[in-house]
Amino acid sequence: MIITSIITQQKAFTIEAFISMPLRWQVVSAALATGAAVGYFIIYPMNPRHLGQTLGKQAVKIRVEAADGDGLTYGHMLRRELVGSMLIEGETAFPSAFFRYFLYQLFPPGAASLLPTAALVISIGSILWAVFGKNHRMIHDYVGGTVVRSSLDFCNLILPRTPEKYRI
Repeated sequence: MIITSIITQQKAFTIEAFISMPLRWQVVSAALATGAAVGYFIIYPMNPRHLGQTLGKQAVKIRVEAADGDGLTYGHMLRRELVGSMLIEGETAFPSAFFRYFLYQLFPPGAASLLPTAALVISIGSILWAVFGKNHRMIHDYVGGTVVRSSLDFCNLILPRTPEKYRI
């Protein structure tokens, strides 16, 4: 976002600002944002000291685990974060905006204008599925084969206890 602002001299991050940049800066911005997302959402939580937790998950004492009860792997996290969060849900993950804006240029203008709305609908649907669904999992949890587990009672007001079949 900082690169986009410096190059375009605009404060807001928009599709128009992004596609007005030279292609090489679009690629650099998308690569840096994706690299930051991989580092924070995949590599950091896979460190044995972090046990499937980002800083935010550490703060509320929740963590990502493999839904099948086996150990969490990079494969789980890559599918969960890159495919589930960035590509499918997308609208709630800031780094995915760079990637999506880059992809919008590959679609005809009419179709490209529908993509942000579709991403928002999918994201809202995923959130509603997690809130009202039986297992309280979002689309990216199903894609990644993961579940978010909480062991604190105050967190269970927001995230109900993990069903027994997902507990370790």
